[in-house]
Amino acid sequence: MFASFFRHYLPWLLIGGLLPFTFAPFDQVWLPYPLFALAFCMLPTLARRNLRQFALAGWCLGFGFFTVGVSWVYFSIHDYGNASPTLAGGLTLLFTALLSLFFVLQFLLLGLSFRYGGLSRLAARRQVLFGGLLFAAVWVLFEWVRAWLLSGFPWLLLGEALPASSTGGWMSGWAPVAGVYACSLLILLMALALGLVINRLLERIRNTAESPPAPDSTGLPSWPDYTFAVLVLALVLGGYGLSSVQWTSANGPVLSAALVQPNIAQALKWKSSEQDRIVRTYIDMTTPIWDADIILWPETALPLYQHQAVNLLKQLGQRADSEQAAFFTGILTVSESDAGEIQVHNSFIGLGKASGQYDKQRLVPFGEYVPMQSILRGLIDFFNLPMSDMRPGRTEQAPLTMQLNSSGETYTVAALICYEVVYPDFVASQAADVDLMITVSNDTWFGRSIGPLQHLQIARMRALEQQKPILRGTNNGVTAIIGADGIIQDRLAQFESGVLRGEVQPRQGATPFARTGSMPILLLCGLLIVGVVLQARRA
Repeated sequence: MFASFFRHYLPWLLIGGLLPFTFAPFDQVWLPYPLFALAFCMLPTLARRNLRQFALAGWCLGFGFFTVGVSWVYFSIHDYGNASPTLAGGLTLLFTALLSLFFVLQFLLLGLSFRYGGLSRLAARRQVLFGGLLFAAVWVLFEWVRAWLLSGFPWLLLGEALPASSTGGWMSGWAPVAGVYACSLLILLMALALGLVINRLLERIRNTAESPPAPDSTGLPSWPDYTFAVLVLALVLGGYGLSSVQWTSANGPVLSAALVQPNIAQALKWKSSEQDRIVRTYIDMTTPIWDADIILWPETALPLYQHQAVNLLKQLGQRADSEQAAFFTGILTVSESDAGEIQVHNSFIGLGKASGQYDKQRLVPFGEYVPMQSILRGLIDFFNLPMSDMRPGRTEQAPLTMQLNSSGETYTVAALICYEVVYPDFVASQAADVDLMITVSNDTWFGRSIGPLQHLQIARMRALEQQKPILRGTNNGVTAIIGADGIIQDRLAQFESGVLRGEVQPRQGATPFARTGSMPILLLCGLLIVGVVLQARRA
């Protein structure tokens, strides 16, 4: 039993566990290529297994991937849910085990295609090529499924693995055209090209022991391999060519921005005894920066509801108006539903030369609402966090606006609150017709984990997809200004209070991805699956 696990399943567990090191803060962007190349070389062995064993291999891959990649969940449960290390660790493993079911379904579809699509009857080398193409298409489709099934968890999408200091060359060309899923697909196809080379070398090593050599055992690539390699090379070179295309253009002059990062402890934020001190902290940090065109406070900055802070907000608005500044802040708001129910929203508002209100649509499970709360609410502190009974905003909301006298321009702003920035198609629908994106977050919930840096990396991809800048304001990091090319222009250190001052260039127009979303690449993956199965049946 153990020998079988070590031989057939441990490699998948290790691939999954190593893959998150591709992402921030490790940024080992070369890592997916050898890992997936190894995975593709293992497909002929996996093809001889039954569907249950396919599913187990998928679960092992997913469990390793999520246990390492979203380990920050432990900090949220332990540090802010007051759970013991044992309970927090157990709940984290349960969470990652459940997330791994996505990979179970993914590998079951792969196994069904091998069994009933004719791939299991192909020669081993053809199983690597056709199975690899199928694997890549199914992987991308399930990244998309993760973005919406059960409210969605599109975290650690492969195409978001951007280098720390740049946008990745070819990726900066394809991301505005086809989005993050296209980048995921291209990474997998590049890994498959490497896998084909490795597989042929392994065949050649095995065949040197044969006398006489087996038919078609020269170890040289065959024409399908050559054709595929040329295609992948053309796609990569095409990405470099597209990277010089400007789908959006500057709108008006460069604006000055000041982003406030107060570094307020989460344990103190909602204590009534701390309200005055927190408000004073924000006021004191803002006093020297009223000369900026844009002033930004983070998500739910004030420990007050909007109706409790009417006088303060009025004073801030008047000061911003007199200073010709657009002032933005996150704040809790209250509304009444058609049925007369009082609803709490996580909102973002503009004051002074800015106007409008946006209510968050994509809420964080357990942080902003509790699924099955009639069962879970009150079991442990983690299921009873402050402000965890919110309601989502309406699906159709107008963007916020800025009308700055200094530039004489009116700008539109897409607000993205915390978790919303991880949804590629949602951001595309919000940002297609605006000049600037602002995302606010309170990543204090992640603790001193890899979560905030992953979150920042995701925001970089959204800027690149839309070819529009992002102002990212947070409570304790990472506060940053991200250019339309996805490159971080400036940032503040984590876990420190401070003000980030910089410049931002509003941009108008829309990228192809902003107009079409992910549908073209999803259709391509569907066609790829059908084409591979039909070709395998003919072969």
